[in-house]
Amino acid sequence: MRLALLLSLLLTTATTGFSQEGEPEDMWPEAFSRQYKGTIGEKLAIQMQLDCEPARGLHGGNYVFSGQYWYESKGTPITLWGSDAGWHEIKLDEQIYAGTKKGYEQTGSFSGKLNDDGTISGTWTDGEGKKKLPFKLTPFPPSGSAKVKVHALESSWQERTAKGLSSLEHTATIVEVSGVKGAEKINQTLRQSAVETFKEAEAEEGQAPEESTKKKKPEKPKPATLEDISKAMLAERDDDMIANHEKWSLNYISGVRLNANGVLCTEHVTSDYMGGAHPNSATEFHTFNTNTGAELTLATLFKPEFLKALPKIGVEKLHKAEGLAPNEEIGPDAGLSLGDVEYEEGKFTWFLSPGGFVVHFNPYEVSSYARGNVQYTVPWVELKPWLTEKSPLHIFVP
Repeated sequence: MRLALLLSLLLTTATTGFSQEGEPEDMWPEAFSRQYKGTIGEKLAIQMQLDCEPARGLHGGNYVFSGQYWYESKGTPITLWGSDAGWHEIKLDEQIYAGTKKGYEQTGSFSGKLNDDGTISGTWTDGEGKKKLPFKLTPFPPSGSAKVKVHALESSWQERTAKGLSSLEHTATIVEVSGVKGAEKINQTLRQSAVETFKEAEAEEGQAPEESTKKKKPEKPKPATLEDISKAMLAERDDDMIANHEKWSLNYISGVRLNANGVLCTEHVTSDYMGGAHPNSATEFHTFNTNTGAELTLATLFKPEFLKALPKIGVEKLHKAEGLAPNEEIGPDAGLSLGDVEYEEGKFTWFLSPGGFVVHFNPYEVSSYARGNVQYTVPWVELKPWLTEKSPLHIFVP
């Protein structure tokens, strides 16, 4: 006997950019992407990129936070994860990857208040819990940055029968930019990417409509809208899922990795569960020239010699990151397998961060699921010899 059926489609638009004067338009919406500047203690100058999505029942609060912060003197991003610990209270844990033998280590935490003026203030504590320093962060738009808005969408259904509960949940956060010449083109690229992600998932879930055998005239693709994303991610009731009491989900979470000096790099994490031992996840990135809206390619940024040098650079960077001894080689014994990596345009994943050029490997690409994402960074200062004459990245080199 059917006891309950819930169908929902929610769209929340969270305006999280800044006016030309730099004032926040909406202090604490349920989804946003902002950059902050401030200090830990009296002298440690830091910047922070903070992305937020709705908690959706993951804990008792309203927010789930992710992002990175870096000391201005070093420029090396440190990963952040957290949530709100109470009404307008924030708790962020920082962690670094300390190598194959140690794994991930928590090196500190931020605990504080989301203040009415848009600032964040509180106490930073080191990883051992011994050292405590006050911190304060103020939102600011970096020079040459785009104005960012985040849309939170959700579509789900659940049905409980006498034999159990079945459900399907689709969630997404969509980045939208304005205030730059290339905004329209950038937004079209990001929206189309989201539509394609959910259409592919629909086919895997067996919900895709059967194609007609009649030949159709090729149609000129229409610009994707938020409504198109909502339609693509609509979670439809499925009898087979109900019969098997399955609980499936697909989350498409977007954020910002770099937004300054006419360059915007966005991150898009797709995490899905369709049965099995654990969810699967993959991350893709888009990097734009905000003046033209065009996606930046490796060929526009770097000389051809850079890709030829990357295999050696990658081994050196990963050897250090994994904490291997000089006589230890990177390979299966160290939990990594780089033999199938192809450093060609479109064949490996990369993005730009405040620290430099980052090569990213999703789970299973070069290591196990348990190891998670594998990354290495080529700092800006080391990139200088590889940049093309007209590369927009020269301004990032100290």
